[in-house]
Amino acid sequence: TARTSNTVANLRGFTVGSGGSFVAVGANSAIVTSTNGITWVLRSVAGPAISFTSVAYHPATGQYIAVSTTNNRLATSADGITWTAGSSGTSLNLYGVRHVDGLFIAVGDFGMIRNSLAGLGWTSLTITMDMELRGLAHGNSRYVAVGSYPNDPADPAKGRTSVALTSSDGMSFVLGKTDVIN
Repeated sequence: TARTSNTVANLRGFTVGSGGSFVAVGANSAIVTSTNGITWVLRSVAGPAISFTSVAYHPATGQYIAVSTTNNRLATSADGITWTAGSSGTSLNLYGVRHVDGLFIAVGDFGMIRNSLAGLGWTSLTITMDMELRGLAHGNSRYVAVGSYPNDPADPAKGRTSVALTSSDGMSFVLGKTDVIN
């Protein structure tokens, strides 16, 4: 059954937090929450509009973090309801964020992989030019970041190659290769 999200903004990221509450984020600073997945409440973050791409939840601290493609901006919340804008510490676009093993890990343009204990101070892990990382997951004791890089940086018409970066510790990633995207 389709439900209204209480926003006209394009929603791009989603997580489940405390007590099974849902948080979704998207364009134009959109943050919506629900305790049942049926009724959604629009939340706000002060300041200029932020194009959120992903959101994650830290179960031990109750902290939420939403990353964006807007001028190094992100937002944090201690409860999923009240949000505060902050800086990601990078001018690069961030497309994905997850909480794994006590760390928030974010991925983005130029092979950017960043980690943070609380979502406030970030450390760069890997920067690989031309790579665009779009998502991150953890399972079977392995971190995996996915994205693509151009087959020929001088000629975009030659397509892109999908990549998967893997890590056993979330700190050192090794490049793997999948297939060509046209």
